[in-house]
Amino acid sequence: MTMIAKVLSFCMLPISILIVLESMGLYTLHLPFDKILIGAILMIALQIFSLVMALTHQGGMGVMNIITFIVFMIPAVAYLASFFFGITLFTSLPMILGILMFVESLYALH
Repeated sequence: MTMIAKVLSFCMLPISILIVLESMGLYTLHLPFDKILIGAILMIALQIFSLVMALTHQGGMGVMNIITFIVFMIPAVAYLASFFFGITLFTSLPMILGILMFVESLYALH
């Protein structure tokens, strides 16, 4: 991973913890911006950047790259659709997005 991916994942780690704690009802932090929207945008940026790096350095995408891209992008795109278009798919979407952000940020930081 490059430094850009590490910076994105370092930003995603505390946001993901806040999203999960808020989704569980354990902690609420009122910020002037939407934490989940920022997290979804960061998740999409990290996944697109990872795909570009895979295409650049490996010469192509493997099956695992495509599966990982799809699995991590679905909740982020679903939240963006619900935020901008009012489409509500399911209520546990912030929890799923927060957990996937946490896992992806830990993986990108190793």
